[in-house]
Amino acid sequence: MHESLTDRVYSLAELLEARRRRMRLILFMCFMISSIAVAFSVWSYLVLAHQKGPVGQQMLLPALGALLGAVLLAVGLRRYIRVRRCDRSLDELERLEETVYREVFRAR
Repeated sequence: MHESLTDRVYSLAELLEARRRRMRLILFMCFMISSIAVAFSVWSYLVLAHQKGPVGQQMLLPALGALLGAVLLAVGLRRYIRVRRCDRSLDELERLEETVYREVFRAR
């Protein structure tokens, strides 16, 4: 049996809402892990900066922490942009639904 256009639009809206929730969770996790990585990097830099010995190998751990934090921050920002785009699409869909609803009941 064929779905009507309205049923397809509602199923698309439900899919977008589910995707938005999943992306917000991923966004939250990226920002949390990124902040933990940056905090670890700062802590390890402060600990290792006062050690005696060659500086090159000791600074590998803070550099890796900073790199991990930067990568996760970039992933989080990319997801944030996608969430904003999804929010705008859902808002436009809701406005369209309200307009159609008003037009249908105004015609009666």
